[in-house]
Amino acid sequence: MKSSTRRLEKYCFLLILFGCFLAVTGGRITAREPVLPADLNYVDVELQDIFRDLAETGGFRVLFAHPFQKRATMIIASGLPIKKTIADIAANHGLNLKWMDTGTAVIGSNDSLAVANTSDSNLHVLSLHSVSPVMMAEVLETVLPSHKIRYDFKGNNIAVMASPLEMENIKELVNRWDMEKPIISVAVEVVEVTLDFLRELGIKNPASLQMKIYPIPERLAATVAQDTGKNSLVSYEVINLNNNEERLFFGDRIPEVPEEEMATAAGNQAGYVDVGTTVDYRFEVIRRQKDELLLELRARVEMVTGSDLEPGQRELWATVGLLPGQTAMLTGALKRSEYLQMKASSYELPFLSSLFAAAGAGNDLPVEETATVIFLTPSFQEKAEKTADRQGSRQTEPEPELLKPAISLVPEVPEIPAVPEVPEMPESTGTEQEDTPKTTTTDIPYIIKKSETLYGIARKFGVSAQQLIAANRLKNPGKIKTGATLIIPVPNEFIYTVKTDETLWRLARRYGTTVAVLKDLNSLAGDEIKVGQKLVLPVPAANIVNPQF
Repeated sequence: MKSSTRRLEKYCFLLILFGCFLAVTGGRITAREPVLPADLNYVDVELQDIFRDLAETGGFRVLFAHPFQKRATMIIASGLPIKKTIADIAANHGLNLKWMDTGTAVIGSNDSLAVANTSDSNLHVLSLHSVSPVMMAEVLETVLPSHKIRYDFKGNNIAVMASPLEMENIKELVNRWDMEKPIISVAVEVVEVTLDFLRELGIKNPASLQMKIYPIPERLAATVAQDTGKNSLVSYEVINLNNNEERLFFGDRIPEVPEEEMATAAGNQAGYVDVGTTVDYRFEVIRRQKDELLLELRARVEMVTGSDLEPGQRELWATVGLLPGQTAMLTGALKRSEYLQMKASSYELPFLSSLFAAAGAGNDLPVEETATVIFLTPSFQEKAEKTADRQGSRQTEPEPELLKPAISLVPEVPEIPAVPEVPEMPESTGTEQEDTPKTTTTDIPYIIKKSETLYGIARKFGVSAQQLIAANRLKNPGKIKTGATLIIPVPNEFIYTVKTDETLWRLARRYGTTVAVLKDLNSLAGDEIKVGQKLVLPVPAANIVNPQF
């Protein structure tokens, strides 16, 4: 009886506390407002893209009551509440923000907000041409909740339950995403420059280690190109697909345990740290009056400051608007003075040693008077007509006309006469013809990733969808599952056998591609490869770009 009485008293006490809480908060219980996880840098970016990026980070949706062409440059500090930040940015640009509900904001002028029709939802079906329905559905989740979006692989269309205002925003996104987009070629150069060179470009504090990114305007492009004081450490070209995430890494991977202690740690699994400069990035092509590029970038520098492995780190999250051919300069990359500090540690740093060896040769400047920058210059590649013609001859059923990679995995095979010029032979059973393709291709397993379609995978490997259907005996090509394994009949010219001391990084440099592309083509989770392992290359194995690797 006593225990029951005490339990009742406890419940009453909790109810009193809850009542006091409601009185203080006015009866509202609100979820914790999302905040920015890191400093965000926007350089010459469309205001609508900034709002969408912030809304995606905060996990809510944003609509625009009217289109507006405004560009902005801003730095937003980490820890700020995202919803309030969007409202402040809108107000600073003469716009108002109105919340339809807790998950959807509408931005516009007083007049456009007053006439915006956010009710009268109806079903709309939109046909797609180039983009996959799954990817388009993910993009539209910045406008609509997912339960109002349905997609159809077979008909290659997407259905939405939307109001007139939502449809205006949906059409703008579909027009932006559902189009043929060019292959992006990116010229990458790591350069050691003097602080005077950075001052000449207008950078106020060139000695700062803080990472920043600057689009080089046309009036300064000649200054950058003609400067004789800069020392190029490494340069190469990479091929990117639109909206594909890529990684550049200029550094070394070292064990978390110093090398002299590795013997005593033999029984334990040692982790690794990437020391140097890492740049994760993606380009998005935007079709407006002129083709533009949106560069989303996350760069970081990792350092080892002592034998007990206390890494120092600095990073940058940025979004930059660029024109094709315009250069973006990333400052704050690992510099020579920092490498020299790490060189005294008990770790081997072979790549950084070779990178900065040339930097020190014949250079009388103090290391404190130099900085390391990375130049990224994107441009468009033309559609490869040969690839399209070659693949068109192999297809047995029509496919949507899509942009093909400039480098195809399908080798150029000379025409073979239908009737061989040989003396009459007994009638063949057809076995020889069936066996012939097996000698020219290698079946490679490929793990299907999220949002991928059969046609997209076929384009990636430069084969036809019909080849994939036949090789995998697919009854319903429109329904392939994420995580399932497909067999890809890859031409032997694009198969490479790993040799001693070779790494993904070396192979990527040798063939003018990236580690990310090699990992994607070969469904690799990590960077480790073994001698004798067969890898798929994005170019024929004979087409070596950088033989020094």
